[in-house]
Amino acid sequence: VDVTVNPVAPACLISGPTTICQGQTAHLCGPAGALSYQWSSGETTQCIDVTVAGHYALTVNKDAACGSTNCAVDVTVNPVAPACLISGPTTICQGQTAHLCGPVGALSYQWSSGETTQCIDVTVAGHYALTVNKDAACGSTNCAVDVTVIPPPPCAISGPTEICCGGTGQLCGPDGNYTYLWSTGEISRCIVVNAAGTYTLQVRNVGTSCVSTTCSQTVTMRTPVICDITGPDLLPIGQTATLCGNDNHDWIYTWSTGDTTSCITITEPGTYRLKVTDRVSGRTSQGCSKTVYETQPTPIPCRCSILYPDSSNCPRSLAPFNESKIVRAILPGRSGCVSDGKLKVWYNDEKAFGMGIRRVVIKNSATDSTITDYPTTPSPATPGCVDHPSFGATAQTGDQVGNDTAVDGGRPEWPVLYVSDITTDPANRAGDWQQGGTGGIAAHRVCGVWTYGIRRVDKTVTPNKVTISMDPSPAKNHWNLGSSDPLPDSVGVDEGYGAEISWNLNELGLQPGHSYRLYFMIHDGDQSIATGGDVGHGCTRVSVAANGQVVVQNASSLVTPGSGARMVPVAAASAPLQFELGQNRPNPFRLGSRTTITFALPEQSHVSVNVFSIQGQRVATLADGSFAAGVRTLEWNGTDATGRMLAPGLYVCKMSASSVNSNGFRQVRKMMMIQ
Repeated sequence: VDVTVNPVAPACLISGPTTICQGQTAHLCGPAGALSYQWSSGETTQCIDVTVAGHYALTVNKDAACGSTNCAVDVTVNPVAPACLISGPTTICQGQTAHLCGPVGALSYQWSSGETTQCIDVTVAGHYALTVNKDAACGSTNCAVDVTVIPPPPCAISGPTEICCGGTGQLCGPDGNYTYLWSTGEISRCIVVNAAGTYTLQVRNVGTSCVSTTCSQTVTMRTPVICDITGPDLLPIGQTATLCGNDNHDWIYTWSTGDTTSCITITEPGTYRLKVTDRVSGRTSQGCSKTVYETQPTPIPCRCSILYPDSSNCPRSLAPFNESKIVRAILPGRSGCVSDGKLKVWYNDEKAFGMGIRRVVIKNSATDSTITDYPTTPSPATPGCVDHPSFGATAQTGDQVGNDTAVDGGRPEWPVLYVSDITTDPANRAGDWQQGGTGGIAAHRVCGVWTYGIRRVDKTVTPNKVTISMDPSPAKNHWNLGSSDPLPDSVGVDEGYGAEISWNLNELGLQPGHSYRLYFMIHDGDQSIATGGDVGHGCTRVSVAANGQVVVQNASSLVTPGSGARMVPVAAASAPLQFELGQNRPNPFRLGSRTTITFALPEQSHVSVNVFSIQGQRVATLADGSFAAGVRTLEWNGTDATGRMLAPGLYVCKMSASSVNSNGFRQVRKMMMIQ
């Protein structure tokens, strides 16, 4: 027989590199001397060459009689470092970011700035280096870029920080190859502004496209340094007067008298001049002057017209006074222009006159009421007179007022007198209750009999309900007034209840050299009507001489209206020594108010006074005619010849005058009307 000895399969061991770089070949070999080789990749040779990473298995002596053995290796293919190239901007504007990136797919990244990510963000100029696959088996690559940061273009605004009221200013950005964007939306290098505010600007460099930070400039409206002197036009003999410049703590005053205070006291007539300097800016006003004349007041007629109701100050000026017949006589006034130092009013009606409110009841809820009683002077059991009586509640505002139920808070229930100074404007009624006057003066003396009332305010309803209920009248006294003054012949009929109510003129604070309108109102004892109560009223006019003596006169007075303005003659004075157009006052004056303009004539003259816009257009004629020597006062309300309200701004008042002895006089004054 023949005996065959087959070899036993050798131990399976694969030799060769298991880690290669991308592009290299791993030469793998099985053990020598085997009958057969079977690789998992399909080859049957002892050795194979591989370039792809993977798991490589080998079977030695597959299907041999004496058995087979198996083994395997894993081959790793490491990437070769990619070419190092940094992408991203290398020039940026200050404040921008450069996004720098290395090549995709590297094993690792190491930047000179310390980051290890593929991409980094930089805002600072510098040299940025990158190492790709640092310390890797298959090698590394290096690259770098230089980043440049371009500074922004300059942003600075030149131009004024203050502009005059009604003026303009030019603001400009830097000059260069730039574009501009202002907060106003304008894109020019320079803009013109006419209002106070903060203006901002951004500048863009056309060459680099870099944009500046925002710069700004605040522009304020310069307070005009306007000189104006306020004070009386007339100086009664032996008296003193106070003249004042514009009140501003930042201004320096220089008077022609040498004084440097804002106000001076004068003791004699004359022309007083002033200049005002702003101590902050150093700007000095044009000079202004005021002429004060020595005078004794010319008595004006004591009789006056009530003039209500009218539409001068609605709703008060339209309030009804339906019981004026209860005022039977007035001295001085419609019953005669004589005076013993008192204003005396005689009352008569079917009920006693109302002395005031003695109690105020406030209903806060169904179970809560507040009752307040006020001091009163009871009506005497026998008709008589009382000096300075108590009138009950005399508050003019709040829940505790002593008023009736008429419009706008009501009228005082007690006998009350209102005073208006008519020295330079005989038509002035500013002190009247109907014009908003709050300085009512209670009667100083009452004679006869009277009654009081209770004022109830129900605050549980909206609007609050106010009612007045008067106490019953005492026994009728007819014209028995006790120790009153003799009755004037004009008192007329007797309806049952008479009274005399009077005010001491020397207790009214009247100034020597001035004339006044004295307006009063008196309630009767019937107040439960829808019109707010039964009320009578009347007025008179008086003048006060330099020695303080009250002067009344029974004559007519002259009021000469100007064209488009109100004109009134100033009280008689010595003739002025020269032509003069006074500065208007107040100046500036507010839109919708009035300003006063005075002009002086040394002799009979033809005068025109006109108002012009700053462009030279005539907008109003205040006076045009022949006037006697003296001082005249005009008022202008800011309207044109058609009555249309003009816009705020600077206006010029021009006076032209001619007379027998003069070749012509011209003078202008600037006037500022503000919002």
